[in-house]
Amino acid sequence: MRPNRTSVTLLSTMLFAGALAACGVDDAPKEYNSLVPWMWHSYATASDEELAKGIIALAGASSEVTADSPVKAQIGHLSAADIADLGLSARDVTRARGMFVVTEFNCKLAQLEKIATSLKQQTVYPDAYDSYARTYTSSVDDYFARKTNTLSWATDLKSTQLGTTFSEHLNGGARYLPDLGKEQSPFGAALLQRTYLAKAATSSDSDKSWDQDYQIDVFVERKPGKILHLFAAWRHINFGWIDTDSDTMVKQMLSAFVDWDTQTEAACKKGLP
Repeated sequence: MRPNRTSVTLLSTMLFAGALAACGVDDAPKEYNSLVPWMWHSYATASDEELAKGIIALAGASSEVTADSPVKAQIGHLSAADIADLGLSARDVTRARGMFVVTEFNCKLAQLEKIATSLKQQTVYPDAYDSYARTYTSSVDDYFARKTNTLSWATDLKSTQLGTTFSEHLNGGARYLPDLGKEQSPFGAALLQRTYLAKAATSSDSDKSWDQDYQIDVFVERKPGKILHLFAAWRHINFGWIDTDSDTMVKQMLSAFVDWDTQTEAACKKGLP
């Protein structure tokens, strides 16, 4: 997973170039209001058949999405019940602001899966991290042999955001949704990923904090060589002078999320990782 997706250059230039006066973040189109959080909390619990219905709903809601016309919007908070299965210490999940994008980019699902599950995330996204170490916590061989449809990992990373270096420990994984046949899986197989900040990040500045982050990705090759991608995050970050309650900060994150898929497309074209 991509835990950072916040472009330092983008934020640094835009925040001080008049963006503070920008209009607010768009609200989610109604088709996504229940679908996006459902994808998050159903990642581990829904059956393949139920998730396949969700994929159809996502494709239907996103019929107008193209590479040049992504959806960028805010969405409501997760609930305590939505993170109950993660085994986290008590936290106020309503502090984590919800945001999501739906994009389209050129890639085949088989290659995208290799990129998304690879240990070599710094190879694909060299500017995103100061350091990055992902360790599989389940069998990657069994996963790619389709003996199991899930793969899990733990990640330790450092990244510098607006001059502050954060050290993060995240838990994440992928779930492969097999092709269930033309009626249930009209777009073929799909891939989901979920990741979360297992504990508050440590910061190089005592007055800066990143204490909550929950993410879900859904990838489906809805047309040959065209990936439809939902990425949603609920996060709470505080830089002291600006935090995720700021529409300006969220708008720049949303733009960075779209830019991330441009990098993914480039990596796919190169055959990385």
